[in-house]
Order: sequence, then C-alpha cells, then structure tokens
Amino acid sequence: MRYSFFAMVVVVGLSGCASMFMNGGKLVDAGEGPTAVKRSYSAPSCKMTDGSSVAGPSGVTFQLVDGGIFERSADGSGAVITNHWSDGAADHYFGWVQSSGWEYVIPQDPNAQANRLVYVGLSTKAEGDVTKPATAVSATCPLVASR
Repeated sequence: MRYSFFAMVVVVGLSGCASMFMNGGKLVDAGEGPTAVKRSYSAPSCKMTDGSSVAGPSGVTFQLVDGGIFERSADGSGAVITNHWSDGAADHYFGWVQSSGWEYVIPQDPNAQANRLVYVGLSTKAEGDVTKPATAVSATCPLVASR
C-alpha cells in the first residue's frame, strides 16, 4: 500500500518536475514559456502497473512546442522538456528529477494515442546525446488532446 501511495503522489504531483534539480529540460517562469503551441494535452487519469487508476495531475497542461514538451502550470510557469529522440513511430521527450521521471510519447500519427509515462525508482542510460529511462514504467497516463 505504501508503494501505491508513493507512486500516486508522483503521478498526481508535478512538483518533482518543477525543481531546481531538473534534468532533460529547463524551468520557465510565468509568462516566459513557449507561445507557439502545436498541440495541447491533459492527463485526466493514470493507470498504475497494478491495474489501479489514479487521477492525473490537475491544473497542468502538456503542450507540444518547437523543441519540446512544455509542462505548463495554471500560472504559466513550468518545465520545458527538451531531451528528445524519435524511433520512427513516435517522438519521445524525457525529463527527470532525482529518482522520478516523466516520458512523453507523441506518435507521428496524430490520431494515435499519446501518453505520459511515469517512472519511480528511476535509473537512466545515455544513448548518444540523449538520456533515456532504464527502469520499468510505474504508470501510464493517456494524454487527451484539447486542440
């Protein structure tokens, strides 16, 4: 039960990404984030690996922008994830703070499901000039496009 609560806190909160220890991107203050938004998403719910569901992060919009994913808080501040690779089927954006990470999988096909993957107890691996998660996914949050 303790693991499920801990994982839920990681999934629900964005506070881990909005930290001075952010890797794979940069923090932005309110009003300084990217403005050319290609697509916006929300993550209303997340499915844990044990099959249970939890609410997704509230008050956060995930915006596909030039060069990354902007995790935009309601006040306009947030994090721009720029650590990126493509596997031909999707673009991946991955940011992490200490032992927690978030990967955004945005398919090339705009009609396919985009997802936010959550990693707890994270380890990473370098592949060329990008860093990828080397830990199993803890939760999957389907991204719902809003425009």
